[in-house]
Amino acid sequence: MSGVELELNKVTVPAQLKAAEEIKTDEQQKVSEPSEIKLEQKPDVFEKSVNEEFIGEKPKTLKEKFANVCKTFVKTGDYLRATGATVVYGGLTAGAVMFSNWLVKGWPKVFKKQIPVKDMFNKPLKCVSKLSKVWAGIAFAATGGYQFAKAYLKANQHAAHVDQKLNNR
Repeated sequence: MSGVELELNKVTVPAQLKAAEEIKTDEQQKVSEPSEIKLEQKPDVFEKSVNEEFIGEKPKTLKEKFANVCKTFVKTGDYLRATGATVVYGGLTAGAVMFSNWLVKGWPKVFKKQIPVKDMFNKPLKCVSKLSKVWAGIAFAATGGYQFAKAYLKANQHAAHVDQKLNNR
């Protein structure tokens, strides 16, 4: 039986070697092909003069410069209004969150005589839980985010209006 196996190995081994050599040569050709393709690379050019960079650009007219100044003032005004609205509405929202917690958590403590009524009014922040203070801060930040997102959109709208007026005249 071992003789038969040897004869089979003699027959199949050269065929396997030829197939393996063909695979190796195909792989070598595939590897060598990309290296043969060379792209022309140009060095980076940093020696442009100032005049070459601005040839395509037109200088701004007085009208465009004035429009840019107007857009800056319009956007600044919108953002200042958003800051004021954040302080007012955010403060009211945060105050409402803490006031509701003061009512819900503080008065039961007074009725159970855990704290005196005097401390309930003189030190109201001690009657408000830490979680409520955190939620008040989150409510303030969310209100501010909303106000600034609204101001951003309104400022863009006002800037577009200024541009439209510039182009129509």
